[in-house]
Amino acid sequence: MEAAKLMTPVPYFGCYHGTDAARREMQRLWGKQTSVQLGQLLLINAIHAGLRISDGNKYMPSTQWLDSDSSETRARIRRLLPAFLEIAAAADAEPGIANLADGPWDQIWHDPLAASSLAVALIPGSNQARLTLAVNQLRRGTAKPALFHLQTALANAALSPSARSQFQRNLAACYEVIGDDDGAIWFAERAIEVCPWSENSLFSYLIYSVVAPGTELRLPKMEQICRKFPGPFQAGYVWSILKSRGGRASTRLQADPDLAIQVRDVIHSIP
Repeated sequence: MEAAKLMTPVPYFGCYHGTDAARREMQRLWGKQTSVQLGQLLLINAIHAGLRISDGNKYMPSTQWLDSDSSETRARIRRLLPAFLEIAAAADAEPGIANLADGPWDQIWHDPLAASSLAVALIPGSNQARLTLAVNQLRRGTAKPALFHLQTALANAALSPSARSQFQRNLAACYEVIGDDDGAIWFAERAIEVCPWSENSLFSYLIYSVVAPGTELRLPKMEQICRKFPGPFQAGYVWSILKSRGGRASTRLQADPDLAIQVRDVIHSIP
């Protein structure tokens, strides 16, 4: 009899029944984790969707965002999205998540603006998400919202020189869209100062130097910056970009032969 008693399992801990508050907290934490995962996947999807668009936009994210497989990213979104929408539609969902229940989810597969907008809503602290959203807003000609996202990211994050230069170049594009060419060249100058070895920053600076008023006064600085470029500096290639593929810069050079000669001489003076 004593042996039987010893072998009888004793419920040391009993059965745990979570309180409603505990269950809500667990749901909140799971919802937060799901939101971050979905936001990161939407960011990758937005980048891939944007790169498929041939509209002259030269935005190129860092290689870490290009290594992901596009079809696998979409499959992961499809697996995760129903659970997220269920959380968002719940009566006790957090406001930040609940507001996304009726988001443009049907557009995320082909529209990088919709995907990047939702990505920023889910991971607002991501600089890459804000940059991707700003670039896609610029595609639609909405520069002021793009300015907000770029300036927020610049103000609130410590960025590498190349990343900061990328933000500055996109700010220059924002100011061009809103018609402020002086603002565009100011940010293009900041971009090349921060990252003088970047070919993208060099072209951005040269293009906006031609577009903005007072190009003749900037010719000495244009020469100085070109000479500082760590190279190789291919004068013929640089001039061909400015002359034929520089957007408004090309238009101005073709309309003003005297200015074109001065800029060409500066470019070709670099050994």
